[in-house]
Amino acid sequence: MPRSPGKASWFQLHPSLTADIQADILEQVKNAGVETLGRIVDAPVVSCRERQARLGLGSPP
Repeated sequence: MPRSPGKASWFQLHPSLTADIQADILEQVKNAGVETLGRIVDAPVVSCRERQARLGLGSPP
């Protein structure tokens, strides 16, 4: 993980990986001296598709 002089280091963790892979990545992040860890969390939400509704389009079954 490259570092920029004078810049704080951070790492963005995607939780979709297996626990073993996450543990390995976190160990590498720790050894690299990363100061901040961000964990990404997605909350799938169906959007309001007003345009499609106006056109009479629907969702596939």
